[in-house]
Amino acid sequence: MCWNEEAYLSKWVAHYGAAFGRENLYIIAHGGEQIVYDLAEGCNVIAVPRKVIDPAFNRRRARVVEALVNFLLTSHRAIVFGDVDEYIIADPEAGSLEDVIEGQRGHVPSLKPLALNLLEHEGAAPLDFSKPILPQRPTAHSRYQFCKPVILFQPTVFVAGFHYSTHAPNLGEDLYLVHLHFADSTAAETIGKNFDHSMEQKQILKESTDRFKNFWTKRVEQFVSYNRRCNRMPLFPLDDMAPELRAAMRENVVVGNPKKPKQGKTMTFGQVDDKRRIEIPTRFFDVF
Repeated sequence: MCWNEEAYLSKWVAHYGAAFGRENLYIIAHGGEQIVYDLAEGCNVIAVPRKVIDPAFNRRRARVVEALVNFLLTSHRAIVFGDVDEYIIADPEAGSLEDVIEGQRGHVPSLKPLALNLLEHEGAAPLDFSKPILPQRPTAHSRYQFCKPVILFQPTVFVAGFHYSTHAPNLGEDLYLVHLHFADSTAAETIGKNFDHSMEQKQILKESTDRFKNFWTKRVEQFVSYNRRCNRMPLFPLDDMAPELRAAMRENVVVGNPKKPKQGKTMTFGQVDDKRRIEIPTRFFDVF
């Protein structure tokens, strides 16, 4: 589901189109702009109105995506879902993305790939979205919150933001969620400026909670702060860190949203705040 994120969308369509075929991609165009149809030619595009953005928007969005995912599971072996700046990849030594997912189907209801928040080092050139991303941004930081249940084999109920669901968390093996939210300052600034000039800005700022407002209006500040903090961390190879991170999270499963019983019992990972940067091996550079 996307709005105002053309660079990410073009990469999303190219990445998943190569993995699964464009005819198997579904994109919810929030607002129905023509640019989405142009970039997603050959995909299934569903337009929804962009009229009311308020503190409850993310909950409504979760219900929309959840309904589509659960419906598609009636005719597909698996559903891969992600935000437009999230891209699931498989370790090339383990096989293609489809093969790795298929190999873990039937064992768990869903999978949470290990998160890789790509970082922008000081002085880096803006991302060229027409080229592989990982050679341009070969370092990352992993946060437990971004290990999302984005590979589905069975229906579920999502929490807002899709960080966890009613499925028990299963990290799986050889799968990674590459997140570009913190990878390119130029993209962050462009999205922020487009929001500032959008027609619904006054309504959003008037009706939103501080947390919701800050997500949009302080995007660039959060980008700079996160990269500054992470780029000071010591650097370790992914192959050394991945087993440690997966083990730490598997040992720390907690109940999510215990104060919201109407949502059902949700499970997630407890806080695993790793203070190391991750160096991505060059064998991944042709994958994404």
